[in-house]
Amino acid sequence: MRLFVSAFFSAFLILFSVVSFSTDTVTNSLKSSSASSSVAQSKKILALVSDRSSGSLVVAAHRYLDLYPKYQVQIRSVSQINLMADQELAKLVSQSDAILMAAIFAEPVERLLNLQYPQNQTRVVINGDRRLLSLNSDASNQFQTDLFSILSNKQKKSLFKRLTNKDEGQYVEQLLAQQKKWPQFSYWLQARGYWQNRSDENRLGLLSLLALENAQSKNANHWPAIQPAETLRFYLDAKQKLTQQELAEGLSNEKKKPSVFILDHDTGDRPGDWQLHQALCATLKPAINCISVLSAWGDASINAVKAVKTITQGSKQPFVILSLQDFVVGGGDGRKQVSDLFSELNVPVFKGIRITELNSALYDLSSQGLPADSVHYRIAMPELQGIGQAHVLALAAATDIDALTGAQVSKTDPVLIEVSRLTSRMNKWFDLQTKANK
Repeated sequence: MRLFVSAFFSAFLILFSVVSFSTDTVTNSLKSSSASSSVAQSKKILALVSDRSSGSLVVAAHRYLDLYPKYQVQIRSVSQINLMADQELAKLVSQSDAILMAAIFAEPVERLLNLQYPQNQTRVVINGDRRLLSLNSDASNQFQTDLFSILSNKQKKSLFKRLTNKDEGQYVEQLLAQQKKWPQFSYWLQARGYWQNRSDENRLGLLSLLALENAQSKNANHWPAIQPAETLRFYLDAKQKLTQQELAEGLSNEKKKPSVFILDHDTGDRPGDWQLHQALCATLKPAINCISVLSAWGDASINAVKAVKTITQGSKQPFVILSLQDFVVGGGDGRKQVSDLFSELNVPVFKGIRITELNSALYDLSSQGLPADSVHYRIAMPELQGIGQAHVLALAAATDIDALTGAQVSKTDPVLIEVSRLTSRMNKWFDLQTKANK
């Protein structure tokens, strides 16, 4: 009787999801996966991700578990990993059928490399420290590891290239070409595709891919389709979403107001991060245009800086840029191109920092301030592009532990005094642009 009720409830949820989800392709793919998984043993999925990524992945996990309640999805952020004992981490890893490691850097890397992993365990490593790629393992390659180590630097550059050059076709078209060129990495490229095209549907697709049985995971026909993601978004005053053309037309007609462009990751408008944009814009208004430019990392952030250049070309009013992105804007391959664009723009590019590791009280008591192991990617690497005069604009807020996945969902609160100091400096620079040079 209990099995009947459970089966009936699962069928109802699947039917409900078909009506509710707007993306038919993803839904149909997930239905196809569930048809065969209903007779298969439920899988345990573990996701080890950056603090920044945990919140959005939790949302996808909840949707997935609503569809397939027999499965288990556990999520741990980097901050959680750092607090775990080695034995606890090893147990969590060994009990999982599939593991996602995404955007993992710094301290956890060595610990993860030194763990013992089950032989037939699916592991996908994306967008993190490349040393972790040695752990990558999937059924299509008979769970062999170290496949990336046999590649030359030239081959790696070809395999790792971001598929965001629209001159070469849409993302899915470029992905299919890459998978044809690199068949042994086809599964990994598919998983990376879901992650790079950041959206709830694609995160749902990634979990569905990890949950496939070994026989299915070898067959691309069972893989959920990747949905095109919006890689560049613009907001005015943290309220109104506009197109690039609308912004350009608005600024070209602007006679008095200067502008501040806030360059952020594509996760910048999620709850817990968007409050910083709102605080900045509230301080700048009404005398200054506050424009949020959200982009994915890599080529998309190159396009973001190009968009700033295009938008401001028709305006005679001064502007500055505030970068909330860590590492280098444009990624490793696009670093020089973005640096050249900043040189052409010839305006101040300030650095804003969000600290997710420390709350206000701990930051005030800390003897080192900014965590030492983050200085290189929060301060030093941005300075290579002329991004400087850093301000700590947000600190960790109270975190929540998600009851379903065990994930610590990180949020930040704006540091209003630092927001005020930074905007005051911007205002003084704008004043200088309108005064005679005596």
